[in-house]
Amino acid sequence: MLKQIPTSLVPNEDMGNVIIHTILPEGASLSRTTAVQKDLIAKGMENPLISELTTISGYSFLSGNFKSNGGVTFYRLIPWNEREKKGQSDREVIATLSKELESYPNARFLLVQAPTIIGLDSSGINLYVQSKAGGSLEDLKKYTDLLLQEAQKREEISNIFTSLAVDTPQYEVTLNREKASSLGVNISDIFRTMQVTFGSYYVNNFELYNRTFRVIAQASGDFRAKPEDLSKVFVKSSSGNLIPLSELLTFRRLIGADIVNRFNLFPAANVIAYPNFSYSSGDVMNIIEKVAVEVLPEGYDISYSGASYQERVNSGTGGIAFVFGLIFVFLILVAQYEKWLIPLAVLTAVPFGVFGAILAVFLRGLENDIFFQVGLLVLIALSAKNAILIIEFAMHSREIEKKSIVASALQAAKLRFRPIVMTSLAFSLGVFPLAISSGAGALSRHSIGTGVIGGMLAATFLAIFFIPLFFIYFAKLSEWIQGKKKRF
Repeated sequence: MLKQIPTSLVPNEDMGNVIIHTILPEGASLSRTTAVQKDLIAKGMENPLISELTTISGYSFLSGNFKSNGGVTFYRLIPWNEREKKGQSDREVIATLSKELESYPNARFLLVQAPTIIGLDSSGINLYVQSKAGGSLEDLKKYTDLLLQEAQKREEISNIFTSLAVDTPQYEVTLNREKASSLGVNISDIFRTMQVTFGSYYVNNFELYNRTFRVIAQASGDFRAKPEDLSKVFVKSSSGNLIPLSELLTFRRLIGADIVNRFNLFPAANVIAYPNFSYSSGDVMNIIEKVAVEVLPEGYDISYSGASYQERVNSGTGGIAFVFGLIFVFLILVAQYEKWLIPLAVLTAVPFGVFGAILAVFLRGLENDIFFQVGLLVLIALSAKNAILIIEFAMHSREIEKKSIVASALQAAKLRFRPIVMTSLAFSLGVFPLAISSGAGALSRHSIGTGVIGGMLAATFLAIFFIPLFFIYFAKLSEWIQGKKKRF
């Protein structure tokens, strides 16, 4: 059936790229992630449909942060014209790889298409589960997982994921400020030493070989691998003595949240959902909102972000644009004919074009996406063009040749029938390659081409029989109103 989706949605095109997000258990080392990425490299090199690949270990694109247990792999498929057989589209490649990676031990994978528009999200829906009642992160995680579990059961959603994790192994370090003060150690020196040693510290830039390089200070990995290494790092006191950090710091092991997000000032869990290939992002949004109402308690709700927010806010604007297009055309025709009713006879051709476009898209199984709605705006002008050709000649016969309204309408229809059919068929044949195109971007061209061709044919072979009738009706109504004005 024809699905109504927000106007900002862009269909998922076969861009020839597959993105694989790697997710290992929290706290997994970088070496474990690298080993998994190497397996993905080997799998990609064995696949004849993959021409190039790139992997990154230690960075999670899902959370947007450096994480030792995260990685991403990019597979570039062979050119589209070499993947014409069944099972070789990017969607089918993703389905095949997903089944192969389901049984991979101690790692999860999220496979998605590359975004149609570079810079936008990878065809996913981005939202946050917000904790507005001041609950703990553990509660936020519990209710977010509950939302994910219920949403994953729905057929509209292929994958749904949250970057919030509250079970990351951590060390809590406590500074003995009294002891540091008695030893004459500056507190800021302690923190700066820890940052340089166990974290990283930006020093400056320098120029070499016509390039700019950054200087980052950091201790070697062998000297910051475990808490006991604190005894190997020293801070200088006011008396010039070197005090080991282990004398001033104590630590204990715990688990907690590695990354804490805030959205609209509230603690929030980032959630990314991906629709199944037969559903739109609007369908997924509706399902998530419905599930959120069912499972989230008071004090918790969801809010969209990024392109998903714009999509939700601007949903339904296609209809508004269409109405304004009709008004704009109407006002132009009013200025041209210097009449208020005759332009309405021109606009009566537009519903026929819309009907033909919807019927063509429905029969072909396409969706009511942004490209189809752009095609509807084009049909306003194309449908009105056919009506203008008839009504212009009818008005000429009526005003110059002084023929009756009915005779003028019939003569105009006969005179302009062949030119209308010829120009409409020529335009439809010109658009036909869009409707049958293939390759990257084909879905958008299918939506525009199919809708415009269907609307153009309906506006030609259906509206041409009704436009003279509408002209007769509005012309008689216009003359009746003018006659009434003259009497008064």
